[in-house]
Amino acid sequence: MHVADIVINIPPPTNLDLYKAALEKINAVIDGLGAGKDFAELAKSYSDDGDTKEKGGDTGWVTRSMLPNKTISDDVFGRNVGDRSDQHTINAGDIVIYKVLEKDAAHAVTDEQKTKIKEEAFPLWLADQEVRLGVLRLIQGLEF
Repeated sequence: MHVADIVINIPPPTNLDLYKAALEKINAVIDGLGAGKDFAELAKSYSDDGDTKEKGGDTGWVTRSMLPNKTISDDVFGRNVGDRSDQHTINAGDIVIYKVLEKDAAHAVTDEQKTKIKEEAFPLWLADQEVRLGVLRLIQGLEF
């Protein structure tokens, strides 16, 4: 699947000004999407994903195992072209929203993608276990 994303980094609530600014960004994105604004333009304006921001959030082609966890991959891969995912929490608090740009079950997986899948197999498994077991980070940035 070919997808785009908007990622908003949520800082620990120890700095209320930064935390408030991040929440305002999320609201601006949600309001913009609700008003029918272009996903790519919102990604360029608000996304904190340095790899995809300038490309309008375009992450390229991904497999299920390249997304942060099973819940997100089930949501994204259950969508049609042009649809966007629900808002999801990643990285112990950051927010991500995906948009499906293209679907092609026959699209070949590149060697680079295979390497990335291998490298991220354990973190993906761990994230799935945390979701399954209901692990919560109570204070972001202050985990022991």
